[in-house]
Amino acid sequence: MANQNVPLLAQNDLISVSERVVNFAKMLDNMEALSDKKKELWKQIYANALIDRNHALICYNNLQDKALANSTEHAIHAPNISKYIERMSRANDQLIKLAELIAEAEVAETSINSEDIYSALEDEDKKR
Repeated sequence: MANQNVPLLAQNDLISVSERVVNFAKMLDNMEALSDKKKELWKQIYANALIDRNHALICYNNLQDKALANSTEHAIHAPNISKYIERMSRANDQLIKLAELIAEAEVAETSINSEDIYSALEDEDKKR
């Protein structure tokens, strides 16, 4: 997948996408309160955001080199460079929103419901 025209940073990002997705999936698998459907959807969202961001980064880097070469190229490619930056920003926003959802799920999973405590105490009293 590595291409000589793709900057080294982008190549490293592309290589690590699959590794990042695997690590993300492991983290989700440790969250027992989540449904399998939600886990799968979040994995897809995560993978798509990473891939979108990396593709935009590759395109941005390719055009950036051309745009820096001379002012005519800059005038031609500036709108596209801007679009690639926006795409990377939207992918980052997706990842931030996903992180917020996961944080909420973790809080919900670890929070102790007072009714559950009361029920557990009643059950303990009945056993005695």
